[in-house]
Formats: sequence, C-alpha cells, structure tokens
Amino acid sequence: MKQAFFNDFESASTGFKQAFVECGRRRSAEFEANCEQVFDLSASDGMLFSWVGTLKRTAKVAGGRALAVLSSGVHGIEGFAGSAIQSCLLNQDTWFGGLSRTDFCFIHGVNPWGMLHRERTDSDNVDLNRNSHSDVNLFQQKNPWLFPFLPLLSPNAPVRQSQLESELLWFGRLLAKILKNGVRRSTLAATGGHYQYPDTLFYGGASRSQHLDRLLEALRGLIAQYDVVTLIDFHTGLGKKSEVTLLLPEISPADRASWELLVGDFHHSFEVRREPVVPGVFSEWLAKELKPKKQGFGFVYEVGTLGKGGLRDNLRSLRRMVRLNQGRHWGWESLATEQRDRELFQELFFPSCLMWREQLLRRAQFCVPQLLSAAEQQC
Repeated sequence: MKQAFFNDFESASTGFKQAFVECGRRRSAEFEANCEQVFDLSASDGMLFSWVGTLKRTAKVAGGRALAVLSSGVHGIEGFAGSAIQSCLLNQDTWFGGLSRTDFCFIHGVNPWGMLHRERTDSDNVDLNRNSHSDVNLFQQKNPWLFPFLPLLSPNAPVRQSQLESELLWFGRLLAKILKNGVRRSTLAATGGHYQYPDTLFYGGASRSQHLDRLLEALRGLIAQYDVVTLIDFHTGLGKKSEVTLLLPEISPADRASWELLVGDFHHSFEVRREPVVPGVFSEWLAKELKPKKQGFGFVYEVGTLGKGGLRDNLRSLRRMVRLNQGRHWGWESLATEQRDRELFQELFFPSCLMWREQLLRRAQFCVPQLLSAAEQQC
C-alpha cells in the first residue's frame, strides 16, 4: 500500500496531490480530473493553501447525477487523518466501480494554518466548524449556557505543569457544574459554539472566514448541477477508539425518510448519532450551498481516538483542549510543559498507534463506498 500518513502539512499536501494526479491518470478514460490550489490569504505563515480536486465523468449519465464531496482538515490537526483517508481512497480503484453516476470532489486541508501548527482553529482562533454560516445574523447570537463554565474552559493564566492534585480539582469543579446544569446544557456550554469570547474554545468568529468563501468560489462550477450531494467531512477525537461515528444534522420531518435510506442499514458498520444542534457546521453549510436539485446530505465522519468514548474520556479530551488553548493565549510556565501538552494534544487527534491508523483506513475503505452507494441510489 502506498504511503498515506504524513506528519507535517507540506508532506501531507504533496502526498494528496500526487495521489490525486495518479488517480486521474489511471481513470482518465472515465473522469476528467482537475486539481487547484485555494490560498488562505488570511494566514501570515507564507503561502498556505487547500487543494480542491474534482473528478467529473466524461460520459453522459442517464438519469440523476450525484456528487460526493470528501473534505479534511476543517479542524486543522485532524486533517492528517482525513488526508490519509483521502489519499487511501484515491489510491484504490475498486470502490469506484460500484458507483456509476457519481462525480467526486476532494477538499484537502480546509484549515491549512491549523494543520501547519497542529491546532484545531485557524490563525484567529476561529473554529471553522462553528463558523460556516450563510446567515450573518447568527454571528450575533449568544450561547446562554457558556458563562458559568468560562473559568474552567478558559483560564486566564499561564499553564502550569500537570499535577494530580490540580487536575483532580479541575475535574471535580467541572463535574459539579455538570451536576448542577445537566449533561445536555453542559455539552452545549462546552462544545455548542459561541461568538462572544475570542480566546475560548469553539469560538465561531465575528464573520464567516474569507477562506471558506474562496473555497466556495472554487466550487462554483458544481453548484446546482447535481440531484444529490453527499458531503462527508472527516474528523477525529470523538467516540470509542478506532470506531466510526456519523454525526447527523437536525433533520426536518420532510427529509427524515431520505436520511433513513442513507444510514438506516449501516448501524452494524458505525454508530449513527444525532448530536445537539450546533451552529456553523461546515458539512451542513456546504451541502446546502451546492444547491442539490433533490437532496443534500452533509455530516461529520468521526473516528474515536481515546478509550471507550464515554463521559470520562470526553472530559479527558476536553482537558487536553483547554490546556492547549490556554497555553496559546497565556503561555506555558516551561518549555517541557508545552511540549508535553502538545504531544498529548496530537495523540488525541492523530494517534501514533499503527493499529489505530490501519483501522482508520480499513474502516474508511468499507464505510465511505457504502454511504456513497446509498446516496447514489436516491438520484
């Protein structure tokens, strides 16, 4: 198997481009391939960019047409695993044969700054998965549950070396807040997104990212061209280790039947979960912006990295994220403390375990074609 995993942004970007070009050559009789760079002009670290690669069928298709959009790197550091999935799929020809009416679009490194620096947010600390709005008024809304949690989620002091007593104190205070406010409100407070505190986790920004607008402009030739659009956005960190979880958006009664046809038969392959409504999710926004004639499916494809994915592991994940965000804004008391926090953060979103990486690719090769086949049948 060709190399799919890379540990730095430049190598991952180059590896994806090579995999895409080679796939286009092998499938040239079937597809017209095009790959272009979309530069992130807001980044101050040189010429950072995302790749947008399209594979369009050269022959006319009888009946409805489908578009599959596979994206990675909305949450920066998570893009290394997503990039590996994209390259792996491009290197495998067999799964294309099961799809006869589907064109493909690969968006690599939606958040190139985050990939480069191994962080989830962009250079302005904006979480692009809370920033993808079409309605500008949503950037004025407030998270009513966040304020009581701010001292725990956004400490305004340098990060100290992790010690058992201080960590137990943090977890104890957080559990007390959860018991007082309930699990659902606490979840919305911690991860539901907000537009009030720029130095806090899950900040959605003051307006939509200009880089998202440039990505949408690069996709203008795909808008309103397809009956069914399926957007699979690859993420890591949530759920049971190595297991796949599909996070579905809020579904209207009119669309529920279509979604059940898409995911209803695959519960043996992955967990299907409807999370509390979160504003500004990239996959939902882009699936709508591409204006499918019949149906748009946009969801998050999560691969777990830590333990069994229950409350205990979710709180451990949150603690790692809090410490890194705190260090980014207030610094660390020592270089050793920073290095340790960054190592734990990377393991949370891009584990070094070879078995986890093998399972990541194996499950993607099995799950993604199933989903796209089910979507194509709805044309």
